[in-house]
Amino acid sequence: MICTLNKFILCAIILSCFLNADIGHNNVVYEGKAGDIPLRVFVQLPGVVPGLADISVRVFADGVNKVTVQPQKQDKDRKSKSPPADVAEPVQGENNLFSAQLWLMDFGSYNLDMKIYQGQRVERVSIPVNSIATKVAVMNQATSSILWVLLGVLFFGGINIIRVGYKDSTEPPGTEPGQTKRKRSYIVTAITLLFFSAIIYGGKNWWDKIDLAYQQNIFQSLENKVNILNNGQADHISIEIVDELWVQGRIADLIPDHGKIMHMYIISDTYEQLAHIHPTRTDDRNVFIAKMPPFENGTYHLYMDLTHETGFSHTMTNTFTYNTENTIYDPTILTVERDPDDSWMLNTNEDRITWKG
Repeated sequence: MICTLNKFILCAIILSCFLNADIGHNNVVYEGKAGDIPLRVFVQLPGVVPGLADISVRVFADGVNKVTVQPQKQDKDRKSKSPPADVAEPVQGENNLFSAQLWLMDFGSYNLDMKIYQGQRVERVSIPVNSIATKVAVMNQATSSILWVLLGVLFFGGINIIRVGYKDSTEPPGTEPGQTKRKRSYIVTAITLLFFSAIIYGGKNWWDKIDLAYQQNIFQSLENKVNILNNGQADHISIEIVDELWVQGRIADLIPDHGKIMHMYIISDTYEQLAHIHPTRTDDRNVFIAKMPPFENGTYHLYMDLTHETGFSHTMTNTFTYNTENTIYDPTILTVERDPDDSWMLNTNEDRITWKG
């Protein structure tokens, strides 16, 4: 098996980029210290709101006898929405591993306030997580069938109880109701049928509205448009956020993450070329621009990491074809200086590693 050395390194870099950018999964991994106690925290977010998050805490120190976790969130009036802290229970058969489950009841940015108890010491660490809906929890067929049967039993059983109650409850024991009472019981049955049907219809409409609101809150990457621009000196890549909510100002503005307003990963369709660059915002708040790396023509995938003022971070995605036909000539564009932290890799055939088996 023959593989170029650069391609091998490229694959490793791509893998690390994906892990750090949290692309394609809904988990949070924190590795650091609470005071001077090293620990690793893994948060598996549910993907639905409300939802139950699974939290695992691995402590790399002895003598830890208790771990607590508290989800903290503030509403728009800066009022806290924090329930009491939950105790993370030790995992049976494991050393220094604790586990807890927390309900995240609302959309938005949460802070997991974690306390580590080691004897008389209490150390603390805060871990930010995003509570977002990325899927719809589907009810299985067995549960759905059971609920439909129960609905039928309750619906027709309730109607029959009211009918029998009206017809027989006022009659002395051992006597049959008269013809008039029976006819009236049919009228009561019809009225009850309409009343219960109205309740079910209203309940369905209410649930449809709840479902629609939830569907509208399912996270989707901000819609964006990619252009390759040339001013006669160099090619530039331009990203315009055209998402309606963003354009209307209904989404919080961006803040720097690691000192950059945007982290962009460009990966070729053949995985032969990779870049990590940092576009800057233009006078138009919706448009970001950077000088293109010295890439060959081809199809490229974009992953753009953004962080909002609310603390919410996510990744925009797109795909574009880089060639002369898709390049827009615009001499009015000023040449953008490269960010000193921009980097890229081009695959070459200079070095090879050979595996023989």
